[in-house]
Amino acid sequence: MKEEELGGVFPSLNARRPENAVIGELQHLFRSQYFNLTAGAGYAKIDGHIDAAVGTIFPPPLDIIPLPRTPTNLKHTNVYAYSYINVLKNVTFTLGASGDIATGDNPDFNDTRQFNPKFGITWNPLPDTTIRSAIFRVLKRTLVTNQTLEPTQVAGFNQFFDDFNGTKAWRYGGAIDQKFTKELFGGVEFSKRDMKVPFLDV
Repeated sequence: MKEEELGGVFPSLNARRPENAVIGELQHLFRSQYFNLTAGAGYAKIDGHIDAAVGTIFPPPLDIIPLPRTPTNLKHTNVYAYSYINVLKNVTFTLGASGDIATGDNPDFNDTRQFNPKFGITWNPLPDTTIRSAIFRVLKRTLVTNQTLEPTQVAGFNQFFDDFNGTKAWRYGGAIDQKFTKELFGGVEFSKRDMKVPFLDV
């Protein structure tokens, strides 16, 4: 069978996902010689739905069959605290945690309550050499709540990726960064992510 004939034999799925959201965040910054703290909280209320339809090989009016509407309403509350400890010379410890509470009839989350520990260390054994390591957990937010005041990295390792909504992930990483000249620098990094990805059955 030719590739261009597949569209006339197999059905296709078309979907739209309009959403409206109200988002609020509050953050507090504390700074001192040996200890810095970033803490905050956020709340988002999302109203939306998924409209889907299946295309068939039949003539109109059976060429498009609409599917039942799927609601995506969600209330998401998050709190977090990140401490940066500089007691040892040339070493910064990142210790923190965040919590997510997502409730509603959103199929990506299904009333999720998740605790997310954060740990990182940044060491400068030489002025131009940086060694980094981190381990942390994170919950992927919705598209409309991706922008946030919460720190997006731990010891230089990104927390938030463009995963499916509701993905639960642990990330482990280690890296060495080296500055050779004012214009030349490089490094090597290893990281691993263990993810639980939700399946959305339209």
